[in-house]
Amino acid sequence: MKLKMSQIFCPLVEKKPVGRDVVFLLDGSDGTRSGFPAMRDFVQRVVETLSVDDNKDRVSVVQYSRDPAVQFYLNTYTTKGEILDTVRGLRHKGGRPLNTGAALQYLRDNVFTASAGSRRLEGVPQVLILLCGGKSFDSVDAPASALKQLGVLIFAIGTRSSDSRELQNISHDPTKEMKCDTCLVSMCAFKDRRWHDFLLLKIEVESARCSHRKKQK
Repeated sequence: MKLKMSQIFCPLVEKKPVGRDVVFLLDGSDGTRSGFPAMRDFVQRVVETLSVDDNKDRVSVVQYSRDPAVQFYLNTYTTKGEILDTVRGLRHKGGRPLNTGAALQYLRDNVFTASAGSRRLEGVPQVLILLCGGKSFDSVDAPASALKQLGVLIFAIGTRSSDSRELQNISHDPTKEMKCDTCLVSMCAFKDRRWHDFLLLKIEVESARCSHRKKQK
């Protein structure tokens, strides 16, 4: 798949935000067992590009299947090296069914909070990256809406086994002409640097827009 960024995004003119709080939500259900290493590598590649050591960006990883399990919070680590070491050591959770809705609600109540390291109240853009390998057993609509009401930018990436409409409902802006928040890919595509470059550009654009809108209020 060839991605021409100029065809997707308008030029970014807003000022770059000072940082971001980035939460990864990983599908650790039985259906992603063979593909989990590729998901883990994808997270690692994204983290490598973030500005963690100067406290601009913070990172959290949560894995879920029937229930969510926090691997680490936004305020657990303060260096990129610590985060990368932990990501490399992540083990597949396993379990069924896949309750994406419950996981999203858990993030709303327990991860995007000041006590867990979120700087939402300070105006720092909040970003959620969902890597999903199947259709949720429970409803995602209300939990996703609750996150959006907090101002969380949700980027949902699913495999070909995922429900594209469900991922569009989760994503922060599914009404755009190019629905690039929701990408259906094969597990092997997570190893392709183009996907993580594409995601980073999306996050950069939307975080800047979010920061710009907050300053105008």
